[in-house]
Amino acid sequence: MAVPDPSSPYKVLLLLMEDYPYASDGLAVWHAIEQCVTEYLAIYYPNDGALQADVELQAWWKEAREVATPTSSLKDEPWWPKMRTTAELAKACATIVWIAENISSFTN
Repeated sequence: MAVPDPSSPYKVLLLLMEDYPYASDGLAVWHAIEQCVTEYLAIYYPNDGALQADVELQAWWKEAREVATPTSSLKDEPWWPKMRTTAELAKACATIVWIAENISSFTN
């Protein structure tokens, strides 16, 4: 388990378990993915206004919330990002990459 900690090496999370190399390596991979995704998205979305003006992206996010969720009752949960900032998009994309990367490692 990890908790937010701006003083941690990756400026985001601090592990609560000691001597857990798999988690330590995972945090390093997460940080690399998040940094790569953030830098890539900055090419297309230099500011939050550009992201908010992207009609296709906003439609994708609306569909992800309202159609792709297991039940329609989840679409209004407060934990969904509003997708109004580049940081929200970066975190969503990094999470998708993280999940795909881990699933790939299980199948190889």
